[in-house]
Amino acid sequence: MTGQSESEQLQNFYERLGHWVSKQGFWFQLRYSLSNRSGDGAFGYHMMALLSRIGLFLVLIGFGIWLFLFTQFGSERFHTKLGEDFRSGFAAKEVEISGISHKQGKLSINRLAMTGEKETFFTKFQVKNLNCQMNMLDQFRSSWEPGLIEISEASVSLRAGADTDASAQAIADVLFQKSGYAKFDTVVVKKVSLNWGYSARTKGRISSSRMSALRLEDGWRLNFKGGYFSQSWLKKLQIKELQIAVSEKGLVFEKALFSKGNGVVSLADLKIKAGMQPEINGHVNLRDVSLASILPIATAEYLEGKISGEFSAFGSINSTAGVGFAGEVSLTDGNFIQLRDELPLLKALSVVDAYNNYRRVIFDEGGFHLKTYDGTATISHLQLKADELFAVNGELTVRLPVDNVAVALDPEFAAMKAELNLDSDSDFTLANASADKKTEEPANSKTSLFEKIDQAAELQLMQEKQTEAQNTQYTYEGRVTISLARNAFDRAPRLLKLHPVSAESKRIEIEVPIQGRLEEITMEKADDFYKYGAR
Repeated sequence: MTGQSESEQLQNFYERLGHWVSKQGFWFQLRYSLSNRSGDGAFGYHMMALLSRIGLFLVLIGFGIWLFLFTQFGSERFHTKLGEDFRSGFAAKEVEISGISHKQGKLSINRLAMTGEKETFFTKFQVKNLNCQMNMLDQFRSSWEPGLIEISEASVSLRAGADTDASAQAIADVLFQKSGYAKFDTVVVKKVSLNWGYSARTKGRISSSRMSALRLEDGWRLNFKGGYFSQSWLKKLQIKELQIAVSEKGLVFEKALFSKGNGVVSLADLKIKAGMQPEINGHVNLRDVSLASILPIATAEYLEGKISGEFSAFGSINSTAGVGFAGEVSLTDGNFIQLRDELPLLKALSVVDAYNNYRRVIFDEGGFHLKTYDGTATISHLQLKADELFAVNGELTVRLPVDNVAVALDPEFAAMKAELNLDSDSDFTLANASADKKTEEPANSKTSLFEKIDQAAELQLMQEKQTEAQNTQYTYEGRVTISLARNAFDRAPRLLKLHPVSAESKRIEIEVPIQGRLEEITMEKADDFYKYGAR
């Protein structure tokens, strides 16, 4: 009984000793455990207890670190740092970000907007639903590799050029930088809209297209699928294939194939040389392209048809003269141009000519040289023939009235541009836009960058509508010679006396002056036909 009592007392002593030791500090417990004074069993017990406390301590520390890193993604500090990274990386003037979230190693940004000045390649930049890789530790590293960057929607107003060589170099530094915090090589945008140019003569656009951008050794390669391409009078060409290599030397259109209705448009050897005023050089080929798709809507009631031609492209998107095209149009292989008797001259001929019908005159032979540049379209070497019914040759010039060329000088609109932080390179020249401006906000209210960009987009739509309205105000100048069948005036002797049959061509040839707007041209000669052609 005594031996058993002593054993129980000894065990009770060690339990009380172990309980007391467990309440001591970490280093005391470690020294006590290593001293092995308490025997093998006690040593194992104390080591297990010690390791459990160490494990629990490390778990708590790890959880604390994880919680700290996790909370940093939504913190004001992280938000500010990310904004500064975008500002410095893109040389942006203003940056606004909303809807930042992080889940399973993926960073998501609901909306990002930036504005730029002369040191970067854009004036306005906006993306929606940006997703990429970002580990928790990436925010504390000197560089970050986000991997594939996926964006659901992007809208960028590109700078057309630079004012100085230093500004041009600054733009190149932003576009082709290989240093900096974020190091990304691939970007995919499901729906992108890019626009450039600051006037009707220089404007161009890629809209509603899927874009992928891949970094190259000396720049980027951009691939576009679907959507539309526009430049000058080439409006809303459907993108079949468009591949552009971008480097410090400029842009090279490696592949460029578009469609318009049943017609096809392709760009061959087209390059844009980098610099203050990027120079365009290359060729544009049209095959079976509808006139309705390239001419102003106002001309639709007067003519229709489809044409083919080869044009050279020249000029600059950063000059007042803009982008130019020059080339030959020939009516072959089923191409034609059809004039309707909405034209005063044809309507008058239908009255005075008893044998021929001029309600629709279809030219299917001949061609002309076309040049568009500096706000003017010039048609020269015009030679068109509609079988034996009608032929025309001469020259014609089309331009906007001077009053409509300088619409960008409106002072109220300039004030609106300043309010929206739009610099001189922005693509807004709408006259009297302030008449449609919404009620002004209180002076102490602050407009977000998102709101400014949305307002700028509204102004752009307003300008496009006005530009289309101005298409009815083009003026036409020139002189052509029309050729009619020899019997055209057999029932109008006074006209036949004024315009006798040519001994050489055996046809009636009449000089017709072209002057005025579309609805006015040939009006003077039509009045003569009515006056002297009464039967």
